[in-house]
Amino acid sequence: MRRIRIFALVVGLLMCWSGALSAEIIDRVMARVNTEIITLHDVRMSAIPFLLQNGMDPGMMEDPSQRAEILEATLNDLVERQLLAQEAKKIDYKIEDSELDKWLEYTRSQQNLSEEQFKQTIEQYGMPFSAYREMVRANLLKVRMVNIKVGSQVTITDEDVDALYRERYGEDGGAVVYRTIAHILKRPADNSPQAKRALVAELAALKAKIDGGADFGDVAAEENQGPSSDNRGLLGTYRAADLDPSFATPAFALEVGEISDPVETAFGFHIIKVLSEEKRENPDVEQKKEALRGELRQRELERLLKQYMSQLKTRSFVEVRKF
Repeated sequence: MRRIRIFALVVGLLMCWSGALSAEIIDRVMARVNTEIITLHDVRMSAIPFLLQNGMDPGMMEDPSQRAEILEATLNDLVERQLLAQEAKKIDYKIEDSELDKWLEYTRSQQNLSEEQFKQTIEQYGMPFSAYREMVRANLLKVRMVNIKVGSQVTITDEDVDALYRERYGEDGGAVVYRTIAHILKRPADNSPQAKRALVAELAALKAKIDGGADFGDVAAEENQGPSSDNRGLLGTYRAADLDPSFATPAFALEVGEISDPVETAFGFHIIKVLSEEKRENPDVEQKKEALRGELRQRELERLLKQYMSQLKTRSFVEVRKF
């Protein structure tokens, strides 16, 4: 229901903003792109979708101090879309209805709406579904044309990715600390405060015994109520992210060889000993590098697109009015 309300609010903002302006200003030509024109109505109808596509708050349109700047940015975006659409015609490239329907179906399913609800949500707020379809078609066409014109020129090397990875995560490549940990686990007889206090005192006595020279493993083998008692209290080797925070926080605050005071977790009460520590390569390194590769590709794609659009505008007739 929350997704439906958000979706309806966005489309509602679009309708309210468009309706308010149409009562104030007569529609006029805002840009000429070769033989095509872009009207003020086109800009109004595209402003909210433009903000959403750029991860911005649609409510910004209600702020008079930002409105003109947003409309100008929307107009520039429409000019670029028109130029790319004209280039697409030259190579007879278009978004087929079947492909558009698949994208709309995906969008509808993400909103958790039936097909009828999806159409009604758009149309009841003043935007014909047919207009919405064509807006989506134009968005898809822009993405495809960008890939056709400049996508093949984008090359991201492993060296580029490695350099950004070191910059982002440090010279050691974001190596992760692993600790080999042993513990003695004991559970209270019940959940009463008295039982817990008694158990804390019992574990404190065991710690004092170990501090006095008793072997931790021997005590764990005798006292531990967890499965690690068969292994002299040895829990294993972990990074902090692998453990419950209530256990990981004290375990990774200790010095190697140090034993904790009694620690309460959902599993019971523990005294913890850190046996050793080592650094290992981050197990998420490949996933992080792929994310960085995508980031670098997007940066380069935007640089090349800006360059390409500048060249395209130079060899086209483009006239844009100010707001």
